[in-house]
Amino acid sequence: MQKTNRIFGTYLIYFICMALFCVMRILSEIGVFNNIKSPELRSVVTTLIIQIGIMFLLPLILCCLFFKKTPKSIIKHNEYKNIGFKAILICIALGFLIYFLNVAISAVSNGIIESFGYKSYATTEVTSLTPTQLFFLELFLVAVLPAICEEFLHRGVLLQGIRSLGYKKAILISGFLFGLIHFSITQTVYAMVIGILLGFIAIVSKSIMPAIIIHFVNNAISLYLSFASTNGWVGGKAYSFVIKFLVSTNPILTFIACMCFLVVISTGIVFLIYLLYKYTTLKYVQKEIDNKLRQAMSVSNNKNPIIFEGAKKIQEVVETSYTLNLYSPPIESPVDVMLPKQPNIYKANFIDRIFLYGSTVLGVLVTIFTLIWGLV
Repeated sequence: MQKTNRIFGTYLIYFICMALFCVMRILSEIGVFNNIKSPELRSVVTTLIIQIGIMFLLPLILCCLFFKKTPKSIIKHNEYKNIGFKAILICIALGFLIYFLNVAISAVSNGIIESFGYKSYATTEVTSLTPTQLFFLELFLVAVLPAICEEFLHRGVLLQGIRSLGYKKAILISGFLFGLIHFSITQTVYAMVIGILLGFIAIVSKSIMPAIIIHFVNNAISLYLSFASTNGWVGGKAYSFVIKFLVSTNPILTFIACMCFLVVISTGIVFLIYLLYKYTTLKYVQKEIDNKLRQAMSVSNNKNPIIFEGAKKIQEVVETSYTLNLYSPPIESPVDVMLPKQPNIYKANFIDRIFLYGSTVLGVLVTIFTLIWGLV
């Protein structure tokens, strides 16, 4: 598979998924699914179509057809690698911090658009479920499914499909489109931020699993705190206090509070990403070096194992994409320290990017429409 075909095909697949998702949103808004009287069942049906159908099965099938690969090879290409227990705990902590990062960012961005007169319209429907039953149903629909399906499309198919453009460019593009596909002016900014972070984490850890865990934790916390503040559950009052701290009638005070909050949260996120890097990629590198040394010792019959064959084997490991850019001069930014070495970067042409432009135009137009809808 040539790189140009991989880039073109990846953007085309994403555009198809994005367009169908947009169609589903429109159909829901005009009441096509209102024949399903139960709001819970209606939510289940539409979410299953969007998440499992459009975000997971459709791109998987299209990848198999376009790239002539088996589902197993597509999954493998998307970096579904197991991570250790320590890494899982770090991902859970990152999920908490990233959630509060999103709260601060949305407080600033939504405060700006609300200053122009924007109003968000939320509809509520009568449900026959208890708050606890509804919470677990919503947990499955807005936390479990998106964490699996949206990450498969964005940090799997999209990010891994265009990584030959350069890791930094691939991370930015996948994060940008992740924000746009939310089709909401109130969600676009913070969704782009979390998309970029999750893309960086997926590349740094060489696995999509951390992104799935963090995405789930982020959505689950948001859902729980929403229910907690409404139903008087544990943590509801603390959540309300934080929101009041970040949102003030004085925009200057709101901005200062959010900036201070962002500094603290961002510092914690950077530290945890480093720990995740340490317990995933660096741990893998050390394991590979140990294996190469053992092989070298057996080849050299235990005579000068490091000097003769071992040094050569270690050099091979260091030069792979699994480790630090120790031999890549110069390091342009601190981010380059943790990104894998990538000597050959493909430069996409206009034809390669045509469906990227299509996805961008579609996402921007729908997002602008949601802004206008809130203004009028």
